[in-house]
Amino acid sequence: MKPFAALASALLFATAASEPLAEGAALREGDVVQTGPDSRVEISMDTGSVLRLGPGGKLELRTAPPGGKAFSARLWLGSVWAKVHKLLQDETFHVETENAVAGVRGTEFLVEASAPGGEDRVRVYEGAVEVHDHAGQWMHRLEPGREVAFRRGLRPAGIRSFDPASDRGHPLMRWVRERPVREMRPELRERRDRREPRRDEGGKKDDGTRKDRKEKRHRMFERFFRR
Repeated sequence: MKPFAALASALLFATAASEPLAEGAALREGDVVQTGPDSRVEISMDTGSVLRLGPGGKLELRTAPPGGKAFSARLWLGSVWAKVHKLLQDETFHVETENAVAGVRGTEFLVEASAPGGEDRVRVYEGAVEVHDHAGQWMHRLEPGREVAFRRGLRPAGIRSFDPASDRGHPLMRWVRERPVREMRPELRERRDRREPRRDEGGKKDDGTRKDRKEKRHRMFERFFRR
């Protein structure tokens, strides 16, 4: 932890206990990562997707089953940026807040969650994101350069454009742009490629060896800290 002392206020909560984060530590379903006012955390998955949690944030990893077919996280407070690999047809990736759920297919986006009763926001940089409230009363599809703000129990005023230059003053996005995501390690890329479904001459999936390719361990994550 000494090389990352400036980020030492980031904590991992597993059940009732908490512990300081360490670079390269593993994360599992149910873990909650909380950052201090000067902390930032990068979570790298073996699929190639990356999450970055900004200062003063709280993120719960809710679903990450063996094989990596589905992922969901709950952002309780703060902001989280995600760079999601291109998902297969049977894969899902969701980030939710108190007020709505953002689902993607392979994209780059930002989710912000305020204190209870406040306004949340989703902003899209690449790809497309579908945002809907928990009750199913409204849904918006966001394209690059668009965002939507929303509160519990109220329909959003509508989709609007945003100026990417405004990110220069954003504590998380400034870090994201200054520190590009690391390339996926070769062994992780090979593992991801093995998960790609085989197809026969007719284009249909060949499930004959699917069980052999299934992950035998629980979904694991790696954390990295950067200034």
